[in-house]
Amino acid sequence: MPLLFTANFAQLDSCTERAEYCWNCTSEDGNLTDASTIYKQNLNSLLTSFISETNNNYGFYNSSLGQNPDKVNAIALCRGDVVPNECRDCINETTTRLLTNCPNRKEAIIWGERCLVRYSNSSIFYMKKEAPFRLLPSPNPSAASAEAYKKTLDPLLENLIRKASSGDSLRKFAYGNTKVPDAEDIYALVQCTPDLSEQDCNDCLVNSTLQIPGCCAGKSGGRVLKPSCTLRYEYGAFYNVSAYGGLPPPEGKSDTKRTVVIIVVVLTAVIIIVLGICIFFKRRKAKKKLQSM
Repeated sequence: MPLLFTANFAQLDSCTERAEYCWNCTSEDGNLTDASTIYKQNLNSLLTSFISETNNNYGFYNSSLGQNPDKVNAIALCRGDVVPNECRDCINETTTRLLTNCPNRKEAIIWGERCLVRYSNSSIFYMKKEAPFRLLPSPNPSAASAEAYKKTLDPLLENLIRKASSGDSLRKFAYGNTKVPDAEDIYALVQCTPDLSEQDCNDCLVNSTLQIPGCCAGKSGGRVLKPSCTLRYEYGAFYNVSAYGGLPPPEGKSDTKRTVVIIVVVLTAVIIIVLGICIFFKRRKAKKKLQSM
């Protein structure tokens, strides 16, 4: 069973008690900026369009609506193992909570367990952003020693970060588990917004791992939530392996693999034909020599 997480004292005013949802309503400079009526209309229309987008099977939405100064840029990202219907339900729920908790704001973000929603009047696409962030430790202590836990967790996260960072423009997500000596398996999941470059995704997640000791040392799990990336680990599986494994690969990647296979088959056939012709003429030439002797 997945564990519940706790918000520390400084985060109690921006997370639910068990940290199912956390949010931030302020802009980067800390100011609360009131939105105009037109901005709010654009925001509602844009977020509603995400929920009604039934052809999206990868859980990543990014779009803009309106003209400056009332232009809205928004991103919604579901966890990579969440199936499309549940993804849209999560976006709907988190959007409602975000607009309730952050009314009349030009910039805000909310993290749920299965998705995040973020919007701003400034550009937010293709840009790594690591603040604001939330650090959420598990309330339960680790059954393993701190040293054993760290030695097991660190290589697992390194491997997952490498896999997620090398993802494509539709999904940068990886999960996995490993055995802790004299304890349960650790399960971990990392994810970036797919619009990030491989390097930006890697940097965001690596920086998140560096925050784990100050947040979650001695605990059985933890979550690091940022606008551009998220990280989670704990004892016991908390993600849906079958759902993720059952999703089709992105079309671009599938087409690339298909093209490579076709090229290999064609080249192999050409080589076989050329070799066959060479062998035929070589034998024919040898036969003529024997006949002339």
